[in-house]
Amino acid sequence: KSHRKETREEAMNMASSQCCANPPTLCPACGDGIVVDDLGGVRAYTAGSPNSKLAVLLISDIFGFEAPNLRKIADKIATSGFFVVVPNLLYDDPYSADNPERPISIWIQSHSPDKGCQDAKPIIAALKNKGISAVGAAGFCWGGKVVVELAKSSEIEAAVLCHPSFVNIDDMKAGVKCPISILGAENDHISPPELLKQFEQALSLTSEERHIVKIFPGVAHGWTVKHKADDAAAVKRAQEAHQDMLNWFTQHVKKEYMSLNSEQNEEGDRSFMLDVARHQVRGGSEHPVFAPHPDPSDPTPTARIGSSIEAPEKKLTLFAFRLGILEKSASGLGTLAFVWATVVLLGGFSSALVRKDFVIVTVLLVTESTRIFGRSHELEWQHQAAWTTPEGAGRSSFRNLSRGLSWLQLSSALACVVLSLMRLIQQDYGEVVGRDRRNLSPALNLFYGLALAEALIFLMEKAYWSWRISFCKLLEKVSRECDLGEFSIRRFFYDTYSKCIEGSVFDGLKMNLVTFAKELLVSELRDEQLIGVRVLHKLATIDRFSLDTLRKIGSSTRTIERLVEMLNWKNTGEEEEIRMRAAEIVSKLAEKRRNVLRVAAIPGAMEALSSLLVVDDSSDFNLLGLSILEKLASDHEDCWKIGNTRDLLPKIIDLTSARKTLLRNDHAADSQIRTVMSSLQVLKKLVSTTGYIGQILRQEVSEIVFTVSNIREILQHGESHMVLQKLGIEILKSLAMDESAREKIGSTGGVIKLLLSIFFEPGFTEAENSLRDEAGEALAMLTLESKKNCDRIVKETEVDKLMEALTDAVLQINASRILRNLCAYGGAECSHRLSGITAAMPTVLKVIMEAKERLLEASIGLTTEICKFLDPDEFAEFLKKAAIEETDLVVKLVQVLKEYRYPEIRVPGMRRFVIEQAIWMMRSNRNSIQLFEQLEMERLLEAVAETTSELECFHIFSGGVGLSRHSKTLSSLVETALHLMTAED
Repeated sequence: KSHRKETREEAMNMASSQCCANPPTLCPACGDGIVVDDLGGVRAYTAGSPNSKLAVLLISDIFGFEAPNLRKIADKIATSGFFVVVPNLLYDDPYSADNPERPISIWIQSHSPDKGCQDAKPIIAALKNKGISAVGAAGFCWGGKVVVELAKSSEIEAAVLCHPSFVNIDDMKAGVKCPISILGAENDHISPPELLKQFEQALSLTSEERHIVKIFPGVAHGWTVKHKADDAAAVKRAQEAHQDMLNWFTQHVKKEYMSLNSEQNEEGDRSFMLDVARHQVRGGSEHPVFAPHPDPSDPTPTARIGSSIEAPEKKLTLFAFRLGILEKSASGLGTLAFVWATVVLLGGFSSALVRKDFVIVTVLLVTESTRIFGRSHELEWQHQAAWTTPEGAGRSSFRNLSRGLSWLQLSSALACVVLSLMRLIQQDYGEVVGRDRRNLSPALNLFYGLALAEALIFLMEKAYWSWRISFCKLLEKVSRECDLGEFSIRRFFYDTYSKCIEGSVFDGLKMNLVTFAKELLVSELRDEQLIGVRVLHKLATIDRFSLDTLRKIGSSTRTIERLVEMLNWKNTGEEEEIRMRAAEIVSKLAEKRRNVLRVAAIPGAMEALSSLLVVDDSSDFNLLGLSILEKLASDHEDCWKIGNTRDLLPKIIDLTSARKTLLRNDHAADSQIRTVMSSLQVLKKLVSTTGYIGQILRQEVSEIVFTVSNIREILQHGESHMVLQKLGIEILKSLAMDESAREKIGSTGGVIKLLLSIFFEPGFTEAENSLRDEAGEALAMLTLESKKNCDRIVKETEVDKLMEALTDAVLQINASRILRNLCAYGGAECSHRLSGITAAMPTVLKVIMEAKERLLEASIGLTTEICKFLDPDEFAEFLKKAAIEETDLVVKLVQVLKEYRYPEIRVPGMRRFVIEQAIWMMRSNRNSIQLFEQLEMERLLEAVAETTSELECFHIFSGGVGLSRHSKTLSSLVETALHLMTAED
């Protein structure tokens, strides 16, 4: 009843506020996808390839699955390779404000989110039965509650909540079992920012999965699906949320699929979206910017491999456990004997004891007290010897005292054995006279028996100790196995033994070298900290133990905080070694995805890493700091933190500085070159970040005045360091995604000239050709929509050299792109210099007839621009020179459209360029229209019109994010082509 009352109250809130406002005009025929009648027993709108291995469920708000904006979101996500399903969970019964007899409080009783969750599960099962490997889900308003329930039941691999309703703090505390992103509105009365912050706190405490809460300013509940098309600001915010959603699914659903795929086939290639392997065209770069590609920040999936290795210190913990049992047994018998003697013998029979027994009992009590005193102080001095560093001045003194106490105990124990055994044999306890002496003999036998047993057990313990330590050399063996040195192992053993003695004998079994070192690490004494960090460092760097060691360190926030804190320490004395080893441990720790998130989550972690970076310092601290930053930069949010940390970006860029004296010095220190390389690798990851974060980072990096000039030095003088040159070019290529950065790079003297020089430099090895290809991609990026850079390139090189490159298998793709950009975006002076480009037409036409995929796309794109310099007669003449009939070219273009019936992720511009070329041919020669008609071009164009997507609207891509839109939409080009064909009729 309480739950139903809560639901009704929230429903009334919805009715009186934002949830029911601005209802969409439902459109059953909207969208580029199709409606299927039965998917898990439910009708659903679907978009994307059903052969995809990745799926996304979009759960609607109270207005149902026919909302136009919701279907547009589905279409957009589908272009990134997901099979998207928008199920009809309301069963054609969306909420309608026009029905006063059925207000929201009544309507919701028939459509509870819990029922929606139950109905969604068969859909997920049906998808997985069809071969889907990983499923994500996003819920809007009402659908947010449905998705939360799915996330709590391990049904999905990633979740996104957009302005959720019915979701409360208990849902978050219940334990979300997959990565979850919550996108909220600043002006949301149903899920206000205060509540979302509570969600974030609850998730941090109860869920180990990654989560993020983002509040969008200036928008209200429902903005992602109910924004007005004429409100530019609202549209922008909605698109940002849609992109965040897509990024989340790309990052987590794809990662889950890749992880599953790698388990099935460890040697298989990494897959991207539609289970299409990334094709490496000859001369192609690893991450091209002219097509969507796997997010460079996605970490390689890791799995725990191999069997568990028994820790060598286990031998010591078992040894300490056995010693503890013997010691506690001896101590227990000794205590019992002491109590029996003082209470029974000396208390009850003091006057009845003969003088001999009185003396012997007293001697035994004193002897036992001496042994106990010696034992307790021996342990103390053993600890002092072990807890003093090998260099400690008092260590030998502590050991001598310990040996002296040990001999005292042995003497006492032997005395106990002799005296007790003697009296048990003699049995001359005096005559039994009177009732007072009747029980004396049994009482004395019991005492002497207890004393004898205690002494024998103690001697057995000492013998076992000496045999294992002195003769079997147990400490030395374990020390060799762990490669830690006897001193650390001895300290560990005494610590474990002390725990067995002072607490439960089982306490020592819980000890291991990692927990031992972690305890030392948080000590306030430098000696103990040094030992702790040495042990952790050694275990973390030995292959046999590193996996388990890093797992144990990663599970302790306290230890990670301490290690990060140590990074800030000064380079003096022991602190320098502690700081160095702590940095090496953190570097190893950051190799694991989960540990990356934990390290970055420590307050002040980025500032601590920044303190490791010191310009003009050749120490290993720079390399370690950069190594950790590179691993952290595998995560989007961590890239954002790096960019926001004061002075960190300038430090990274300063470390990329490599002067001529360094680059051309054959005897330069290897650490200096490695520092430059590491800083370039970090910078490359930062500027390659996708989405909004990537845009901000690229702007910040390009605004630092030394960024481009440092890379210019490497390009100019680093001919013997091609790895550095390639990294520098990749950074320039990523920076050029930003329009303002494009101009800064072009205006930096010598950069374009150096890139051209590398591009045209003859290549004889794979590494050289790879460098040339990167230079070509960078030049293609710099000339994109940049008149000034086009003019600069034309001034720096002869166009004939670019035309010659069209026949070079390594260069032809990027040469085509550069020439196309020069034609499309160059100014009047550039156009004048390009007048001779028409001579390349026969070469390009021949390539079109033979090429495939990226080369075919680039060649057709270049042809469309060259044709702008030609009249129909000249075009016909070039066809003749290429020995190609116009009919053959038309057939080729039609074949390409048939082959690419849907947008293709590897060549997103293919269909656009084909249609542009067809339009030019139909406009210039009416006979071409007849040829296209005969080959059913009209039907193909109509098919293209039905399958256009956002994928085909952009020149370049940052990961899965499109940048730099084409001036004309593909739909408008299709309309133009159709108009030309129908006008002829």
